Amino acid sequence: MKTDHVEYTTFTGWIDPPGDVRPALADDVTCEVAVIGGGLAGMSTALRLAERGRDVVLLEAEFCGHGSASRNAGQVAGAPGGDIQLLSMLHRKTFPGIVRFAENSAHFLERLIERLAIDCDYEATGNVCAAVSRGQMGRVRRVTKLLRKAGADVELGTSAELGIPRGFLGGMRESVGGMMNPGKFSLGIRRAVLASGARVFERTRVSEVRPTGDHVVISTPGGEV
Repeated sequence: MKTDHVEYTTFTGWIDPPGDVRPALADDVTCEVAVIGGGLAGMSTALRLAERGRDVVLLEAEFCGHGSASRNAGQVAGAPGGDIQLLSMLHRKTFPGIVRFAENSAHFLERLIERLAIDCDYEATGNVCAAVSRGQMGRVRRVTKLLRKAGADVELGTSAELGIPRGFLGGMRESVGGMMNPGKFSLGIRRAVLASGARVFERTRVSEVRPTGDHVVISTPGGEV
């Protein structure tokens, strides 16, 4: 739909929906592991289990990658999110491990893109936390100091040094991470899941999860898992 030169879509502006949406569950099936939800976490879990020989069923209400997996800004962060100063204060002993986890997560994604040959326009540019005022710049300095102390690969600089617009006073660059097309990435993960041994049922909305003895029954409109 277009209104006043603005186009609204029901999916995402990054890509078009896949043309090979899998049929919904239409019978009862059994499996070792059932994964509910075909976002990045669900697809990655199903893929890893299938690659290790597990009998996996993945259930998705729309199609894999329909939600935030393909609708985000496409930034791959190399540092923890949230309030770094608060995180460091509340978790002093584990903060360096949290920083390493964030950087390793970005590297894991880069290796996954390479291993699965996903064409998602990824560029390892790093990310810049930019400041437009002296107060913001002071906060950036404090955050940079905390991250450096924890072992993060970050640098503080002026707008000229960081190569960002002169409207910013300066900022902090995370050397790890970058940017990509999240729609292409989510479809790439989806293709890998569909090519694995996992059984994928899209357009399958879960209505109930019920423990029964030594197993769990998952109910959908077309059948149970």
